[in-house]
Amino acid sequence: MARHVLRRTTGFLAAVLGAVLLTGSAASAQQIRVLLVIPGGSGQLARQVARFDDALRKANGRIVQAHTLADADAVVQFTSYRRAFDDKGESEDWWYGQFKLLRPPVRDAQATPGTSPLFQLLVIGREDWEVEPAVELLGRALARALGLEKATAKDGGV
Repeated sequence: MARHVLRRTTGFLAAVLGAVLLTGSAASAQQIRVLLVIPGGSGQLARQVARFDDALRKANGRIVQAHTLADADAVVQFTSYRRAFDDKGESEDWWYGQFKLLRPPVRDAQATPGTSPLFQLLVIGREDWEVEPAVELLGRALARALGLEKATAKDGGV
């Protein structure tokens, strides 16, 4: 009897482990590989994009760094960056750019391959060293463009 319970428990644990592995591989399939265009020069935009690139390289979230054009789902180019402070002294980081999708979006997506939609990211109240919120926001924008996530009114979508 004890042997039967052990066999059933082992079978159950194997099934759970298999389900976890399948779920993990499905989640990783949803990652968006991004090739970032780094601007030349040493201006503020170049410095901020280099920091963004470093954060993207370390990211384990929705978007990850692509190493070649062939591996990329999207190419992203930042065109400007500015940091301002509101009347309460809270920081506002504005990131502007465009992206080009290299893989076809799923049905009902907001963009199509080959188009270059403009984007604007606003990160409020971050510390000087934090870039990760911008990485997360870009991930959401690309996920919506690829049809992997629906836009909500909260995100500025429909």
